[in-house]
Amino acid sequence: MKLLTVDSTTEICGAAVVADGRVIGEMSLNRGQTHTRTIMAVVEALLSVSNLELSAIDCFAVTRGPGSFTGLRIGVSTVKGLAAATGKPMVGVSSLEALAHQAGPCTPLVCAVMDARRSEVYWCLYRREGNRLVQLEPERVGRPTDMVPHVDAACLFIGNGVRPYRDVIGGALQPFALFAGDGDHAIRPAAIARIAWGRYLEGTTEAAESFAPVYLRKSDAERSASG
Repeated sequence: MKLLTVDSTTEICGAAVVADGRVIGEMSLNRGQTHTRTIMAVVEALLSVSNLELSAIDCFAVTRGPGSFTGLRIGVSTVKGLAAATGKPMVGVSSLEALAHQAGPCTPLVCAVMDARRSEVYWCLYRREGNRLVQLEPERVGRPTDMVPHVDAACLFIGNGVRPYRDVIGGALQPFALFAGDGDHAIRPAAIARIAWGRYLEGTTEAAESFAPVYLRKSDAERSASG
């Protein structure tokens, strides 16, 4: 059994393939171009080097958000199209959950943080229980300081929202705040694929026609229209 996953929630566009539980290929691009121009090129290149045809994929997965509004629409639309065209199921994975799963087992708490712009972040807190990460609260969007009252133990912060607000988080949460390495803040398609593979085996899939992204807040256009 094989699963293909796609991520376009940030400036990086990536994909990964899992075969029988093992990640056999992963590819990411960060070329400063719109994902519309690169997403299928990444998918086709990955399938080619993995020696696979699209028809061999049993399930498609995608990060359903939060993240860039434009990136989310492109990624979700692409994967919905692939799933509908092949008649295969879909699995959605939270971008914050994927980040949390990239954290090592060094702290009891993990806080996934993504830059939401306008001085805000998307964030979610997870507690490590054995080999599992348990989501403690709903995913949220707000100012970086909104996270502070929720952290009461050593906590690893991970994600592209850490860089611009590292001093704010560290200053407010000494000595609890720890930070992932500089190379660990980008979402890895392989992390998404591993989560999606587990859900696929459990039968937790969705039909393409009912699948929807998660934005957490209104777009700038929607705010202007309602404002």
